[in-house]
Amino acid sequence: MTLKTYTLHFPTNLKTCFLSLFFLLPAILFSQTLEDCNNGLDDDGDGLIDCFDTDCTCTGGCDSFYYKPCIPDCAYLPPCGPVSLATKWMSNAETGTFSPIVAGDMDGDGIPEVVTTRIEQSDLYILDGVTGQIKIHVVEPTTLWPGGTAPAIGDLDNDGFGEIVIVGFNQRLYCYEHTGALKYISPGQVGYGQRFQFSIPNIADFDQDGWPEVNVGNQVFNGQTGALLASGTNFLSDGEHPARVAAGYSFASTVPADVLPTNACFGCQGLEIVAGNQVLSVNLVTGLVLPVAFAPFGYSDGFTSVADFDGDGNLDAIVQGQKNGLNTVYVWDIQTNSILREFQLLNNWSEEHLV
Repeated sequence: MTLKTYTLHFPTNLKTCFLSLFFLLPAILFSQTLEDCNNGLDDDGDGLIDCFDTDCTCTGGCDSFYYKPCIPDCAYLPPCGPVSLATKWMSNAETGTFSPIVAGDMDGDGIPEVVTTRIEQSDLYILDGVTGQIKIHVVEPTTLWPGGTAPAIGDLDNDGFGEIVIVGFNQRLYCYEHTGALKYISPGQVGYGQRFQFSIPNIADFDQDGWPEVNVGNQVFNGQTGALLASGTNFLSDGEHPARVAAGYSFASTVPADVLPTNACFGCQGLEIVAGNQVLSVNLVTGLVLPVAFAPFGYSDGFTSVADFDGDGNLDAIVQGQKNGLNTVYVWDIQTNSILREFQLLNNWSEEHLV
């Protein structure tokens, strides 16, 4: 058998066409900027940054992110029916009656720690999450500590270990290492009155620069030093229930989240603060915290949570507050400033419960 070869000849203009396509194709492919999920920038210009962008969902780095988490194909659906609870362990830590707990792997050993305080006295406990045994017990030599109703934990200095932040009776932020060592006390006070000693801190990266901040009420503090970066006023909402404020003290409960697009306001480039009946923009350059979205008239400030209540892809605010002076839980659509759901509570309701 004779093997023959053939030469394929193209017209000159067709060659030119193929060459042009060859050089233009990379430009076409890269002309549409893709979202980089870990650089703190809105690369594709859609108003969403990193893990807040749906382009980053299920990409690996954002699978555990709290906003629009990745749902695996084999997601476990628990059966409906009675649930049987049993005590796994009981700790000998002497926590207080109103002492909430938080949990997370602070020392990187793969075992979550449980962190709680004893409000009535100056005690901070770090417990082993498997056994409940006390790993670290911090006792401060002053009655001005701790006072905070809830600790917050997070890696504030990017050293791979978790830190603990609480608010003391003296209205200062107290930050502790995972070892229990005191990291800093904020130079300034939290809030605008004595009731803010009960404020609940949040940890979030407002400007998406990789360094977390601490949010309390309508204020934002430097997570590494405790210095005040941005502040609203005593006249802005800050996640407090009106009945508590009238009694002279309150628990401030706000939620940092990216609930508005970047072009919605001057300070909407990063995260906003969802505070009861208002959404507050945060500008860490100018230090301004300003209201940019409002619930309808008559609905008060209050303890705040967020969820996509109506399933439209946007977070809504769930508030335990008041409507025209009556204790009410209400849900409002932040995008349209409309009420989605509400119900009134009995007069003997407990003001300790968050939505």
